[in-house]
Amino acid sequence: MRAIHDLANGDLAGAWGMNPLAVIVIPWLVWRWIAWVLTAVGHPPRRRPAPAWSLYLLAAAVVAYGILRNIPALALYLAP
Repeated sequence: MRAIHDLANGDLAGAWGMNPLAVIVIPWLVWRWIAWVLTAVGHPPRRRPAPAWSLYLLAAAVVAYGILRNIPALALYLAP
């Protein structure tokens, strides 16, 4: 939440310091939400959906980040 608050206030460096994964994932989520809204109103996207392996890779990256940021030796680099 601190990273989202920093992003909402335009503090990209502060958001990156709080949660680098959020800074990377939030623009992707906004893009996917816009594509979903356009599809819902009748303007389907001109691209095909992402392959299944990419979604598994994204899920694995989020889980790995959550684990690695709680290891004391890596907390200096990944934790706020």
